[in-house]
Amino acid sequence: FDSGSSNVPNYTLVLNDTGTGVTFIPPTGLNNLLTNADFGTWTNSDGIYVADNGFGISGVSADISGTSLTVTGSGATQAGTSPGWIVGDMIVLWANGSEPWASTGATVYEIVTRTDSLNYVVDRAITGVTLPPTGSSGVTDVYLAAPGLTGANALAPDTWYRNENTLDFFRAPISGVSKAGSLYSLYVVKGVNSAESFFWPLTSLRQNVEHYRRFAGRTVTMGTYARAWSANNVFIRLTAGGTNTDSNFHTGNGEWEWLESTRLVDEDTTNFHVSFKFDSDSGDTAYVTRTCLVYGSFIGEGNCVNQIGEVIRFEADVILTNYDFGAGDVLVDVDAELNIEVESKLKIPKGISEIYTTLKAIDSAPADNIGVWMGPDTTYTAQDIGDVGLFLNTNVVADKPSTNNGWVRTDSGGDPWLFLNSSGAATLDLEIRMQGVRIR
Repeated sequence: FDSGSSNVPNYTLVLNDTGTGVTFIPPTGLNNLLTNADFGTWTNSDGIYVADNGFGISGVSADISGTSLTVTGSGATQAGTSPGWIVGDMIVLWANGSEPWASTGATVYEIVTRTDSLNYVVDRAITGVTLPPTGSSGVTDVYLAAPGLTGANALAPDTWYRNENTLDFFRAPISGVSKAGSLYSLYVVKGVNSAESFFWPLTSLRQNVEHYRRFAGRTVTMGTYARAWSANNVFIRLTAGGTNTDSNFHTGNGEWEWLESTRLVDEDTTNFHVSFKFDSDSGDTAYVTRTCLVYGSFIGEGNCVNQIGEVIRFEADVILTNYDFGAGDVLVDVDAELNIEVESKLKIPKGISEIYTTLKAIDSAPADNIGVWMGPDTTYTAQDIGDVGLFLNTNVVADKPSTNNGWVRTDSGGDPWLFLNSSGAATLDLEIRMQGVRIR
């Protein structure tokens, strides 16, 4: 079928049973032009937040024994009510109560085993964090954890821009609220009784000729799943040349709905961006996920795939919690997998294949077997064969920093390995700085 227009992708034409009409079926899995479209990377996050009043999920009381966690009660209910957690969820432990949406620092654990709906195994992911005493039923509250942005600034998930600093963002946990087929969702809380919005791309890019010329003279379509409880709140917008094209509003029925909008971008345009609009009352909430932007006049519900092997350059460097160049922080040699999501305070997502890493290290007594190496597993992290490494040998001046950087592969779980030899206890100081990821 020849549409006669270069703006229309290769659709399939299907005659209906009566032969009086046609259906246009778009290609399966249109390529997404957006970056960080699943809202997974959060290097601008200003804290780890307790998902208490948000997400419609309350905390639970639990017994702790080593790394085993048994739910004893959920909110105001009694024992036997499952919180619905799944493997991969991130939780925080909070003794003697909790404050909704409070930033909790770095006390974060990952659920690594789900024995049944009430019994779990957690990973003590950050070295030095002590679990509450064994048998602390009714004392320890457990909540899902999320990175978030609540400061009065323009920061948003990487490559996006928050136009009104009253809008609060959180990355919704995997279980409970993220739509089927999505790893993450973006949870939005309005701060005022007027319109608020966030945009792609960053304002520093949208008027660059190398950006907007990709769209000039072409038909483009944006689509997303949204969930909201207020009518006339959520819609999406495409902007070029000072004019806007909007989708319909979400109906506000509390269910996931697909929103879509299409426009022809003027050939002489000197800007192009897309945005989400939230236009109801302060405190109203919404979710968005599976957002996509494609060339062509139609997407179809969810019919889009993110860029395979997408590289996201971090807007802010991420220094790992336990490797921040603190004096004497490294007490023993290391040959272990790093839980990168927790070490980064949830700023780095799951599902990555490589991390761009800069190592900086010093040792007070350099020798031929002293150094730091990183790679995808214990074999390819051993001395002298890691993806990125530092020899702190006799050619290096004692206590003088050395650096090296490059791409480090991850294992099948999206985590890198670290191999470290020091000259003695607390003699080696190490900084691991992450600056970008490649999505699997």
